Formats: sequence, C-alpha cells, structure tokens
Amino acid sequence: MLSYAAFDRGYELDPGKGTSVQRLMAFPPGTTQEEMDAARATEDARPVPRVAEIAGLLTQVPLPAAGPSQVHVAEALADSVATAMYWQPPDGQDVLAGHGELDDGLARVAAWLAPHAPDWWTAPMADHQWALGWWGHDPGERSGSVTEWRDRALAEEERSARMRRENRVDYPGEGWSPTPGLRPADVDAPISGTWWSFPDGVQSTRAVEGVPLGLDLTEDAGGAEDVQVAAVQSRAGARVLEIDDPQVWVDLCRAHPLEVTCSRRHDWYRVTGRDGRWVVPDWAAVAETYDAVHLTTAAYLAGATRALAVDAETATMIAGWGPDATQWLTPVQIGPAHSRGYDQRAEAWVAR
Repeated sequence: MLSYAAFDRGYELDPGKGTSVQRLMAFPPGTTQEEMDAARATEDARPVPRVAEIAGLLTQVPLPAAGPSQVHVAEALADSVATAMYWQPPDGQDVLAGHGELDDGLARVAAWLAPHAPDWWTAPMADHQWALGWWGHDPGERSGSVTEWRDRALAEEERSARMRRENRVDYPGEGWSPTPGLRPADVDAPISGTWWSFPDGVQSTRAVEGVPLGLDLTEDAGGAEDVQVAAVQSRAGARVLEIDDPQVWVDLCRAHPLEVTCSRRHDWYRVTGRDGRWVVPDWAAVAETYDAVHLTTAAYLAGATRALAVDAETATMIAGWGPDATQWLTPVQIGPAHSRGYDQRAEAWVAR
C-alpha cells in the first residue's frame, strides 16, 4: 500500500507531470475501447493519497526484526545513485521525500537499516582499487593534469561570467545555434553546462565479492553494455584525504575555494533552488598535499545532491561522485584492462 501511495503522490508532485513523466495503462489483447475508457475513468477518479496519509503509512510499515537483507540494501543504494541528478529539478519521489511530514517515518527506517549497513560504507580507501572505462573507453584515459583542469575551469568561469554580464548566449564550437530569448543572467534560463565537481583524472572504487563497486554505483552510466575494467596500481605511501563526512568537503572548500558560480548556477539552482555563490575545491591546490581523495559511501549519502553551506554567502555541492569513489589527483599506474558486460539473465556483470 505504501509503495502505491508514494507512487501516486510522487507523480502529482513531479515537475514533469504530463510531459516528461506520464502514466500509462496496459490492457490485455481483446480489450474493447469501452472497457479501456471505463478503466481510465476509474483511474482518473481514484483519490490521490495526501502527504499526511503517506507519512502515517511510513510510520506503520512493518520492519522485520532481523533487519533488511543485504540484497535489498544493495538495490536501494544502486537506485539512489541511478536517480541522482545534478542538472534538473528533483523528481516527484524526491520532492515527496523532502516533505517534513515524512521525517519521523524516514528516521525510523534509517535507524532500522543503519546497524545492517555494510562495513565498507564507512571504511577508508581500500588498498586494491579498480578503474572503469565506460562505453569501451580506456580506464586510464585522462584529459590532463589537475593544473590543466583548473586552467580550463577558470576559463569556463570567466566566459560564463562575461555571458552573464552581457546577458546573452554564446554557444561554443560548430553545430550549435544560439536560441533567441535565452537570458544567462536569469537563473531560470534553460541553460546547462558543466555540473560535476570532480577534476580530470582517474577515478576508482574497491571491489566487493570480486565485483568493482563502480559497475553498479556510477551515476549516469545506465545503458552501457561494454565496460573496460583495470586494476589501479597505487604506489605505497600514497597520501589519501578521507572525506568521511560532508563537513570535510566543506572544510576543503574553505581552505582551497575555486569559484564556479557562473558556470554552475543554472544547473545547481534547478537541483537545490539556491541562487548564490558556488565554489568547489581547487583540486590543483589540494594535489600539493594529497595524491587522492576518497569519498566514503556514508559521506556520499549524507552530502551528494545537496547545497552544503561554506559560509553565509557561499555553498558547494558534491556532484557526480559515486559511493566509495577515489579521485586520483596525481599520476597513477593502471593495469591491463579487460571487458565486462551485464548479463540480464544472471543479473550480474560477467567477463567478456
């Protein structure tokens, strides 16, 4: 009952209701037009549960004393990553979950789940790491050093700031056509750009039961049929910054801020509803002290997709990272790659 109620109310709350998100009905062969019309009329007349009703159901749903199965925990984490978006408004289910009326019920579920969360959710970076190359790309492929990344980020910010001052659109490269009426100075303008907060370079995760976590816990990677997997040969004594709480990320932004307001404001406003100054860590400066940055799964769940206050006027966002992700800031060796594909029947990643 709870899942149906949440689905119904979530659809009503979805900003894409009736356009990008639609409800459809399926009918068996032989169904007449009159029967289909009657079923649709019944569906349209069915009352949609109020948020308060869903809150009540959430506080009453049975929670087995033995806790959740590890399969369900893994599936829930994968769903959370797969539905994380940093370039558009929250969908209806996220809007529903954000209602304060659900806080008590959600806290009850969280307290029930927490003792059964895998140990690696809070563990530091594992010694053995795996990098992935999606859609056949080389896992060790990188666009340049973090210093070059910073140069490009600053250039993008400068260009975006100029467009904001001039209140116009200037699409780079061939094949782009400026759209009359778009106003970059307007935070509601339908403009997108760079929305992630990680630098160029190799990103890796640990493996659990022989399967690199990134295969199931990489944001925006759905649909890939061929993934190149390679071991990361990190050197002994690598300096790793552990981000085990969102506050560590915030402190990093305070120590090494890189302004990204104009280049991120449209996307991050849609996600958070916040219009103000934005920063990310200056990864080139961080690389002077650390070789890698590891984001624990617990910190990812606590901080990703949220506006994190740096000071009264400034915020930051953990955007585009995955659970247990390690971002390498200095050169690292990558071993030979092998191909894996997802077997739909086995529901598992298999060697190819």
